[in-house]
Amino acid sequence: MNDQEKLIWKQLHSGELIPSNACKMLQSIRTDRHQLSGISQSFLASNAEGQKKLIDDTKGTELKTMDYISCMSRINKNAEGDKAVSQLIIGTENRFVLMLDPSGMAILHEIKVENTATLILPEGYFDVDYSLTILGRDGKIYQIKNNTYGGVLIDLPNKVTGMVKLDKCLAVSCMDNSIHGVDSKKKIIFSFYMPCTIVAIELLLLKSSQQTKALLVSLSNGDIRLYNDKNLIYTIKGDEPALSLCFGIYGREEGALIANYRSGGISIKVLQRQAKLNVPSIKVGPPSEQDIPLNVPKKTKLFIELAQREREQFLTMHKYFHMDLARMKLKCAQNYYKIISDGNAPISYASGANIKLTANVLGLGPTFHVEICITNQGKTPLLNLQIVLNYNEKMYFVKKFNNIVPILLPNVEFISGLDIHNDYQTGAADSLKVFIVSKETPAPLVSAYINMPNFEPNLAN
Repeated sequence: MNDQEKLIWKQLHSGELIPSNACKMLQSIRTDRHQLSGISQSFLASNAEGQKKLIDDTKGTELKTMDYISCMSRINKNAEGDKAVSQLIIGTENRFVLMLDPSGMAILHEIKVENTATLILPEGYFDVDYSLTILGRDGKIYQIKNNTYGGVLIDLPNKVTGMVKLDKCLAVSCMDNSIHGVDSKKKIIFSFYMPCTIVAIELLLLKSSQQTKALLVSLSNGDIRLYNDKNLIYTIKGDEPALSLCFGIYGREEGALIANYRSGGISIKVLQRQAKLNVPSIKVGPPSEQDIPLNVPKKTKLFIELAQREREQFLTMHKYFHMDLARMKLKCAQNYYKIISDGNAPISYASGANIKLTANVLGLGPTFHVEICITNQGKTPLLNLQIVLNYNEKMYFVKKFNNIVPILLPNVEFISGLDIHNDYQTGAADSLKVFIVSKETPAPLVSAYINMPNFEPNLAN
């Protein structure tokens, strides 16, 4: 019992402290994460009459803290085997792990941990080298190695509900229906999720010819799944979920699974002696191609020299890169300005005019109808514009049309149409160039290039 807690009870028995002040002091001790004794917890949960009766009943008696066992396990003393000498390991509610002697009559070591242990997995031999993996009630995994507490071993985002020691990793089940494999370097090497809640997990261990370790998982839908690492080997269908699993020797059978169900019944399933647990039937997770390493070529001498040059001259290379990028942007802007100022773009901003020109070709041939749409996107009207055509006179003949645009109002589309006839007998086609010109500027305001379509001579006949 805590020394401060003993002093409070001593003052209560002598009448130096009233029960209300004692409650505040005991609550402050509990706030500081100190474990209160059972009598102090009963004192805090009682009313005024119950507290007075509790004080009278405990006068003249020695106050003791009753501890309870939360979990147990065993570890071999110095040899392997089921018949070898082993020692009992006990986890208590007061956050202690007790190591007993082989007779079980004396405590060899008493180790304090951060939280109450609910599951203990021993590994190694007590007299040689051993470690204890402890699952706490707070969902974290702690470690004790050679009588020394090592703190938190694994702290996953979700609370851990169970754990099993496999060959290469520690398999843990979490409250988000996931199972993770954690190696000795605290890295997650595989993860997969269950379709429903995980009720219990158990280790399948065969020691006959070749030692085999696999994972048994009980689900809330009644299924019991067998996994070899992350590969699903077999599924046992059930009507109700199994609350606990136990795998081991049963009678003459080396591998037997005993399942305890919610209704109170049990079932015993025997593993076939010729069962192959290394061949997965259904693979879980990403495709197998993901595990094939890439054929990365070896580093050549030239690659190493270039990498060394980049490390030594990184600043100069960075400056040249930005210089080339700025030069490329400048060249692009100059060419774009030249195209717009020469009137070779479908949109022109030359001489303060903002004109958009589009053209559509209609018909199957040999006579086509061309619609020319002109839009003034500026704020001032444009006067006395003309439409000028440039085409191959040996191939095309253009009928007379109105090429004068007397006025072009802002945001009002002006449409002009013309008919052009293809005189070429083979049906070949060429381009038609349309220019919008003004008397005020020598260069065209805007231009458009039209690729005329071919036509079938048979249609003309």
